Amino acid sequence: MVVGIGLQPLGSPLWTVQIALCLQYLPVSPLGLWVIPGSPVYGLISVAVTLEEGRPLRPALVEPAVIMVLLVLLAFLFGG
Repeated sequence: MVVGIGLQPLGSPLWTVQIALCLQYLPVSPLGLWVIPGSPVYGLISVAVTLEEGRPLRPALVEPAVIMVLLVLLAFLFGG
C-alpha cells in the first residue's frame, strides 16, 4: 500500500519563497537582505547553545534579541 505524503513537505519552500518575495521590496542593500533573515537564525542558535549550557531561559533570550534588533537596524541604516 502506498501512503501519500500530502502537501506538508511543500510548506517550508512556500514560506521561504514568500519571505524572499517580501524582502525584495525593502529599501536595503543586497547585504542587508542576507542580514535580516540571518539574524533570527543567529538568535535561535545562540538560545540553543545557552540553554544547552544550563543557563536560565530569560537571560538566554536577552542577548540574541538585542543582537537581532541591532543587525536589522544596521541593515536599514546602511542599506539602499
